[in-house]
Amino acid sequence: MAKYSFYADSDSIYGISRMGLTSLELFHTTGEAMGGINAFVEKRPPDFSKYRG
Repeated sequence: MAKYSFYADSDSIYGISRMGLTSLELFHTTGEAMGGINAFVEKRPPDFSKYRG
């Protein structure tokens, strides 16, 4: 992530979009994201209570 942020400015739109996609990919692999995706597919409300402080 640090590498992408370093090159984001010099690579113009490609660097910025690559950094954004990498950030999204990191979130997509979390349990919280998977719970939301599964809830959507199963057409039920998501339960994020275990992820709240």
